[in-house]
Amino acid sequence: MSEMTEHAKTLESALRPGIWEECGRRLLSKMLSEYMYEEIILPEAVSEGDNRLVSYRLALTGGIEYRFDARRRLFDSYRLTPESIVRWENGESAPATDPQRFILDARETMGLSAETAGHFVRELGNTLLADAHIAMRKESGEDLADMGYAELEGEMEGHPWIAFNKGRLGFGYDDYLAHAPEMKRRTRLSWVAVSRERAHFSAVNGLDYEKLVSSELEPGIRARFQETLWDKGHDPAGYYLLPVHDWQWKNAIVPHFAGEIAAGNIVPLGQAPDQYLPQQSIRTFFNVSDESKHSVKVPLSILNTLVWRGLPAERTQVAPRVTEWIKGICEADPFLRDECRLALPGEVAGLNYDHPYHSQLPGTPYQYLEMLGAIWRESIFRYADPGEEPVTLAALLHVDGRDRPYVSNLIERSRMETDEWVGRLFDAILPPLLHY
Repeated sequence: MSEMTEHAKTLESALRPGIWEECGRRLLSKMLSEYMYEEIILPEAVSEGDNRLVSYRLALTGGIEYRFDARRRLFDSYRLTPESIVRWENGESAPATDPQRFILDARETMGLSAETAGHFVRELGNTLLADAHIAMRKESGEDLADMGYAELEGEMEGHPWIAFNKGRLGFGYDDYLAHAPEMKRRTRLSWVAVSRERAHFSAVNGLDYEKLVSSELEPGIRARFQETLWDKGHDPAGYYLLPVHDWQWKNAIVPHFAGEIAAGNIVPLGQAPDQYLPQQSIRTFFNVSDESKHSVKVPLSILNTLVWRGLPAERTQVAPRVTEWIKGICEADPFLRDECRLALPGEVAGLNYDHPYHSQLPGTPYQYLEMLGAIWRESIFRYADPGEEPVTLAALLHVDGRDRPYVSNLIERSRMETDEWVGRLFDAILPPLLHY
């Protein structure tokens, strides 16, 4: 069976007209509410109904209008009613469900150049494609409250306010199916050896390179990697071991570091057996083979939510210092340490390999300085007490396929009243945050 045939089956399930229309309507609603908050658009309030529901009219160039209902909420934000959005043109109206069409309609009003609008349309298309796959999966009606930490992360839908939150420019459709967090495909990371003369390693006090690698790689795997180096004529003592994403290896490391591979400064070693699930940042991986092991953040040279998702050299080197500083505040403060029992999983080690030429070229595009490296982050399970189940805070904003907020399940299971549960949540979160 060809890859296109396999893709066609998945697309047939995801790209149904009803799903596509609903995803477009929801994304357009999100765009309008956020652009009102940012004052990028200034619709006119036409009338006000019950429960603070206001009808708005947005006049655009070319005689085009968008009309919709929204409630003004705290902090100058808005909650739109997606089903109320209507597009008017030449005196005729139709339900508005196309966010890409809106960019063309509103481009002049929002002051977008044709180049910027073109990129925006592309990223919105990728986001809609991902939203359609998420909507297809949501139809299963699975109870998210029963999911584990890493699996629940894959249910999240990206940044809650940025409209093109799953643009992922650089991924093809096959890459999307293999690597997107919402696909929840378990993966193994490949490893390379990098010359210590070209690489920079840093870690928190008490953690050195040997201790880190011993905790991440079983002795047999490390022995196999060392044997590979010996077979190629390299002394393992002269190298660091570094995990890489397979997509990054094929699309960034081989094309950009071919000379370093030829010189033996970068040596491919193969995969390690541990399996990982990608978290919402796409480039951070949670170890599902051993939850106590570190999560690993590796570069992915794709453009997503405004930036290239690499790892800057300075960030990999300074991350452990920042971790020590933040944790030091907590450890020296009895309120944070003893009363709040604050857990702070930190980025404890970083390893970076600079590009031999871009690192010497002033003003080179930043994405060429962020292609090869890794950051190791402590697992939240190192801090969880027996009976405690970690949950990403983003889940408290999540709504499942039955239009039921995830947080409602948590409240019901707690057998508390909603006010009491929310109060307990704020009692846990706000005091340490404000104290810091």
